[in-house]
Amino acid sequence: MKKVLLDNVRTGMTTAEPVKTKKGQILAGAGTVLNSNHISRFTYYHIESVMIKDEDVMDSEVPEYQEDNKKQEEPKEDNQTFANRSLSYAQKLGRTEEFRNFQISYALCLEDLKRSFTRIKNHEFNVGKEPILIHSDEVSRYRYPIEMFNMIQAVRFSEDSIYSHCLNIALETLIFAKWLNFSSEEQYDLTSSALLHGIGKTEVDPAVLNKVGKLSDEERKEMQAHTLYGYDILKKAGFDQRICNVPLQYHERLDGSGYPHGLKKGEIDKFPQIIAILDIYDGMTSIRPYRQPLCAFQVIEEFERIGYGKFNTKFMLTFLQHLAGMNQNSMIMLDNGVSGRVVYINRSLISRPIIKTDDGLIIDLSKEPKRHIVSVF
Repeated sequence: MKKVLLDNVRTGMTTAEPVKTKKGQILAGAGTVLNSNHISRFTYYHIESVMIKDEDVMDSEVPEYQEDNKKQEEPKEDNQTFANRSLSYAQKLGRTEEFRNFQISYALCLEDLKRSFTRIKNHEFNVGKEPILIHSDEVSRYRYPIEMFNMIQAVRFSEDSIYSHCLNIALETLIFAKWLNFSSEEQYDLTSSALLHGIGKTEVDPAVLNKVGKLSDEERKEMQAHTLYGYDILKKAGFDQRICNVPLQYHERLDGSGYPHGLKKGEIDKFPQIIAILDIYDGMTSIRPYRQPLCAFQVIEEFERIGYGKFNTKFMLTFLQHLAGMNQNSMIMLDNGVSGRVVYINRSLISRPIIKTDDGLIIDLSKEPKRHIVSVF
């Protein structure tokens, strides 16, 4: 096998080793026959070189990767150019001036949110008269839902997990509330409750909050207490009861399996039922020490597996149907390395659409239970 610069990787070549991102996410397994979509993904994740099987590398055509960084022959209109032309919408988005502006506005919103949390806890915040976020109009102005979801997925401020998580869910909630045809007043109240739902975590011991390994029983109790902390903070600050109930109840489940009080259907308010779905979605699409973020169809599949009976069915299906609809026509990769495009969403099994592969084959994943979508790009 030989290490080949990405500029010189060609479609039809076969990988000799798995191609991984810097964080360890596998983009292509060993033995994968590469196509233009693979190369597009490698470009997006800034992969510099790929280990290719010897029989696919002819020295007269493809220079081997040089460790001493000697100048290579300038590539022709090659796969780099081709890959740039075939980048998905989400990939192109991360390279735009628009995304850079979003990053700036997002960072300003995080600072606003930190200040608001501090002032609320210190009883300095004028409830009903002050905006929680000053820069929210700029960060939430995008016309199409997929733009916002892609922006959020790309920015990911992991070092500010409490505040970025709250901001992400608030931005997603604003879109979700419109999908549910909520009034303008309900949209505002629901989005405000989403911004504040995690405020109780600021009272949790940072050693517990940031622990990577399994929590002890005592640590778990401390972590779960953030729901009670959040309720108390907002109640003392003078927020409306339905906003106060969000941090208290968003970890409750309709079957009684949630916490802190084991509430069941009929006992959980509407707002926390909605925030619960987005809280799970944002967690699944975030990087974790033990796994890479899940793609949209993996999230949908997990909700289909565990969600019925735990989450409000109307709210859950509305969210999943729109999430899948946003990704129709997207390029995807299956667990066996086959890539293609989503051409139809199966309404009865949303996580398993019909796809058209790069080779022109039509695959109905609802009839292929062993195959799973592992990436959207």
